[in-house]
Amino acid sequence: MASDQHLRKVGRFWDERTTTPLPNRVRWWQSPRIIAHVNGIVCGEKLPGINQGAIRLVQSMFPGRTFHRGISIGCGQAAKELGLVRQGLVDHFDLFELSAERARLAMNNFAEAGLSDRVSISSEDFFKLNVKDRYDFVHWDNSLHHMFDCDEAVAKTYALLESGGCFFMNDYVGKSRFQWSDRELSYINAFRNSLPDECYLTSDGQMMGKEVARPSLKSMVATDPSEAADSESILPSLRRRLRNPRIVTTGGTIYHTGLNDILANIAEASPVLGQALKMDSILNDSGVFQYAVCVHAAR
Repeated sequence: MASDQHLRKVGRFWDERTTTPLPNRVRWWQSPRIIAHVNGIVCGEKLPGINQGAIRLVQSMFPGRTFHRGISIGCGQAAKELGLVRQGLVDHFDLFELSAERARLAMNNFAEAGLSDRVSISSEDFFKLNVKDRYDFVHWDNSLHHMFDCDEAVAKTYALLESGGCFFMNDYVGKSRFQWSDRELSYINAFRNSLPDECYLTSDGQMMGKEVARPSLKSMVATDPSEAADSESILPSLRRRLRNPRIVTTGGTIYHTGLNDILANIAEASPVLGQALKMDSILNDSGVFQYAVCVHAAR
């Protein structure tokens, strides 16, 4: 369990991150082409829109189903949860978010959509609460990798899931604290070193570094103690706690780490991006990946 000091630090970090959003197209989830690529891996169709492949997978496994009550831990501004409500997949969400500012914005987003009666939100630490409510939809979307004990997170939320309900996860499942293996780094840096220098130019004409290295553990904990705190435990936990979960690995070695910070210099239609996605798919097929989707029907 995380200390109160760590939890306060996490809350403050994400409060501040809310007021300093990322620039456009520096991360993979800001690229429509990469989003469509990931959706294609998950559901077989290169759909537009973040998470639409995972949503299509849920719909294929639960045809015609509307889930009455969902729970989501670490919801941020709740854009994904709001989307699920708007699409008619979930009637109501109970949300938990340590950042008070993000919790406020999440509630505002639901209110502006005229759906404030379809959500409740708490800034308390879910893991210190004795939650006894039952849910038919457990939602983890790029928040499970911020949990300090991923097995506890999976076990505690799965215990709240009704029989016949859906356990949904879409997340970073790579090395904890981004301590990538030598093998991963060799693929990442071989790709990056193959790119022309213009891919590394900053807006003021400076050159970014080409080589990716493991980040300092000290600096990661100092910045955001929750970042990938226990991420490599996610898949083992899912396989241990859920009975025959449906897991689809979605790559990420190249499109997440290899393109980090240089994506803005690579156009959507560029052959370079096409090569990046081709290499990423080859690695994913060979068992080298950083992201995965899990959809499971509880029994």
